[in-house]
Amino acid sequence: MQMLLGFSQFYEFTKCSILKMRFHKLKQALELYRMRQQSFKWIGSNIAVTFLTSQGDQFKAYGKIGDTLLDLVFNENVPLDGFGVCEGTCSCSTCHVILKREQYECLPSPCEDELDMLDLAYGLADTSRLACQIVLTEQLDGMEVLVPGVPDATQLH
Repeated sequence: MQMLLGFSQFYEFTKCSILKMRFHKLKQALELYRMRQQSFKWIGSNIAVTFLTSQGDQFKAYGKIGDTLLDLVFNENVPLDGFGVCEGTCSCSTCHVILKREQYECLPSPCEDELDMLDLAYGLADTSRLACQIVLTEQLDGMEVLVPGVPDATQLH
């Protein structure tokens, strides 16, 4: 009987050790998974963009090469109310932004649809573009874009 008791104690000890070891391995695997998820999130996510609003607010966000500027706003939850209502279909001008001249010149020329929508934009400038039509490239890293405010209709006379 003593021998059996000794075996059961040994068995319980071994079982606990195995469980602890498995828990430790599982914990390590989970930490590795989290690190990989974070690194995948940042692969290609190195294009920094600062949004300046007409109210003086600044929002910095990071996007992936190949995404549009509007994708960046949506993916990073940049708090720009009413921005990009058409969700990137180039059928409104709510994602109108104004760029610096050197950034504007890095972009391909706007298409006819974009030009038509820009005609409807408030506060149009020579370097105005629609965020849904700007594809992020390495050349645009660090860019600043001005988001012109739309006046409140009750304030118009």
